[in-house]
Amino acid sequence: METLEIQTRRLPAALAPSSYDAKTRTFEAIVTTGAGVKRVDSAGIYTEVLDVASINPAAMIGLPVLVDHNPSFDSHVGTITAARVEGGNLIASIKLTSDSSADPVARKVEDGVLNSMSLGYRVGKWTEKTVNGARVRTAGEIQPVEASLVATPADSGARIRKDSTMEPEIISPPVAPILPDATTIAHRAAVRDLATRSGLASAWADSQIDSGADLVSVRAAAHEAMLARAQTIRVVQTAPSGDDPSVILSRRVDGLHAHTTGAAPKPEAREFVYDTLSDHVRSMLASVNVSTRGLSKADLYTRAAMHVAGDFSALLQGVGNRTLLASYEASRTPLVKLFRKTSRTDFRATFELRISELGALEKVSESGEFKSKTRSELSQSFLMDTYAGKFSISRKALINDDLGAFADASRAFGLAAATTESNLMVALLESNPVMTEDGAALFHASHGNLAAAGAAIDVDSLSDGRASLRKMKGLDGKTPIAVNPRYLVVSADRETEAEKMLASIGATMPGDVNPFSGKLELLVDPSLASEPWYIAGAPEQFPCLSYAVLNGNEVPTVEVQNLFDQLGTSVRAYHDFGVGAQDWRSLYKNPGV
Repeated sequence: METLEIQTRRLPAALAPSSYDAKTRTFEAIVTTGAGVKRVDSAGIYTEVLDVASINPAAMIGLPVLVDHNPSFDSHVGTITAARVEGGNLIASIKLTSDSSADPVARKVEDGVLNSMSLGYRVGKWTEKTVNGARVRTAGEIQPVEASLVATPADSGARIRKDSTMEPEIISPPVAPILPDATTIAHRAAVRDLATRSGLASAWADSQIDSGADLVSVRAAAHEAMLARAQTIRVVQTAPSGDDPSVILSRRVDGLHAHTTGAAPKPEAREFVYDTLSDHVRSMLASVNVSTRGLSKADLYTRAAMHVAGDFSALLQGVGNRTLLASYEASRTPLVKLFRKTSRTDFRATFELRISELGALEKVSESGEFKSKTRSELSQSFLMDTYAGKFSISRKALINDDLGAFADASRAFGLAAATTESNLMVALLESNPVMTEDGAALFHASHGNLAAAGAAIDVDSLSDGRASLRKMKGLDGKTPIAVNPRYLVVSADRETEAEKMLASIGATMPGDVNPFSGKLELLVDPSLASEPWYIAGAPEQFPCLSYAVLNGNEVPTVEVQNLFDQLGTSVRAYHDFGVGAQDWRSLYKNPGV
């Protein structure tokens, strides 16, 4: 597939100026006949032919009519109201705007001075063949973009393009169009219809047409393709065109985020880096053909509220979410490593079901009897809630293009969401919740995960904690699960003490060896109480703690609502989050001293 680009070709209008109705400002014109046009590329000269039959006339309706392919607001002089393919030609019904800016164009059309059309289009597929020793490239899957009235028509062998990036053109005498005959057109239609009914891609139909296969062979190939598809699942990702509004909006978000925060933009968003908020609004309004000429910034935002309110909100919301997410991820508590992540569909109480171990396998008797194993079940519930806040951007800040306060607030929301998570996780550990399994607290002597007396962090106290985890039994009370200690959790007051204990020491005597050097990862949260410290296993091995997020909202979210009637914009952020304890077997607590 070649890179899609807007192309244009000019043809003398075949209809006489008399088709123009001055009262309604309407007329008909042949937009293109698909005639051969001489072009040049890196491989040399070739003839380009348009497959007019591949143009969907319905796609023409509503397209703009410009003057000389000028995309500016004032050059938009009309609209295509109807279109049809007739005799191999694409014919359009055109209505000029009643705005006075189009009066000069209307008079020239009425006088017959301006009577030529040019089609702007993109090519979805190229096919190439050699005819009488010359290259002929047929443009197919044509996507019309606009039609233009042109002042000075070029030869039918010439092509007018919209920008200077296109290759040089060669003007040559008119080339007779190479068009398919009626039988070929009918065959192509039958092949494409068969592909559609078989659920096969248009590219498959094109390959069958290009191969010259008859309809019987095409049916057999379609049957084989459907059988192969039933046996193979294939995922195809198609990148949207750079002209897709969603892609443009994404680039605007990236550019405005870089402009506001100083972050490095993606390469494709560099064109928007220096645009202010009002620059983006002007471009958005222009994209829906709303003139911004002579508008003050205040009027600009009033127009935005009427015409592009959704895009404007999406732009701010995208920047806010990107800023919030960066702040949130940088500020998250390391305690999150102790928790297993779960995702929920609603806010009802969450039950974590646990099934006990099988114990050891038993020897099969001589009779070959297999004995059933009994497994017990355990569940513990916890809730998820929504935590939120909001603020407003004043009309004055919008007019001044001052998004600093917006970026600062988004960062603050990210930090607040991370702080909320930290507070909930710390509260869970320190509240020592009651476990459903036996009615005892999370850290309890009967669980073997609470030190009998508080101690400093040293080799002996760490050894006691590690041994307790290693000796843990599963839900059946018998099966050793041998929890592997991975984390040492302390408050900010004990951080230095813990670092010294875990540091690598070059010992000269066996008794000076530090057995815990490099064995435990240190997790520090300043919200933890000063004295207690904890040892924990990895949740991947034996999960005890969980946090839940809502499906589709797994990170904090920013939402923006336009309040132009209240002279401002409202911004809110929220986070759906919850924590809970399901087991105690990979956690150990020492009250500390």
